[in-house]
Amino acid sequence: MEVGSSATFVANATGWAWCAWRFLSPDGKTEVIFDVTADKFPGLTITGGNSTTMYLTNIPMELNGWKAVCLFSSATNLWTYTDGTAIITVNAAATPTPSPTPEPTATPEPTATPTPTPTEAPTPTPTAVPAAVVETPTPSPEPTPEPKKGGLLSGGKALPIVLAVVAVLLLGGGITAGVLLVRKKKQREEYERQERRRQRASAAAAGTAASRRS
Repeated sequence: MEVGSSATFVANATGWAWCAWRFLSPDGKTEVIFDVTADKFPGLTITGGNSTTMYLTNIPMELNGWKAVCLFSSATNLWTYTDGTAIITVNAAATPTPSPTPEPTATPEPTATPTPTPTEAPTPTPTAVPAAVVETPTPSPEPTPEPKKGGLLSGGKALPIVLAVVAVLLLGGGITAGVLLVRKKKQREEYERQERRRQRASAAAAGTAASRRS
């Protein structure tokens, strides 16, 4: 039997009046009565120590090798042991096989969320401000005065020239004098045209300056 287990012992006799169970040491020198076993066999529980059937529970290792015997007494107080004895064999409790410890399940590490790279805002291209355009007023052309009737040139200024030409022709200057007369006429007309342009330009410049001041 194993340590901590239970066992039942039975003995029988004829003509007995009283009985008691006892335990004999392995060498036969020590005898322990069932009701004084606490010091020798700690934890042992005995039931039926004065009957033909004895029950042992919570058997300790200290009981290993001991013998269980029942002593019978007759009505005349004649004590007699049973012929047979039961040897008690106690084995150490089997070492429990440890259950394998389950390996812990690895907890998956959280995946790091990448930090988005900030997008650099584009620098707006400045819009070119158009330069103020100052419009130069176009001068209105002055009307060319028509020559007065009765003269070849305006204002009658060419009358002396015509008379001189006639005089030259009459004196016989011929074709050469006529050519000179035409050239002078053209030079005079060119001078008058330039003079008019200069006057118009001056008037236009004066008008522009007045506009800017206003």
